[in-house]
Amino acid sequence: MRVNVTIGINKPDLVNSMRVAKELPRGKVKISVVKGGLNIQDAATGKDHIVATAGIEAFIDLKNKKYKSKN
Repeated sequence: MRVNVTIGINKPDLVNSMRVAKELPRGKVKISVVKGGLNIQDAATGKDHIVATAGIEAFIDLKNKKYKSKN
């Protein structure tokens, strides 16, 4: 199985892609980190709330008899 993960975050250079990849339980993993997400400053405290988005694609070889389609 191949797994592609795309993470959108305001400061992509601060994301440790290797650490993210280690959290996935299986598959050949590819991590892409791009500019996106949103940082929202809390007016009361001045602290940033960081919003990241992630898209995950999983590709399974259905020719391998280990996995079967329901069709």
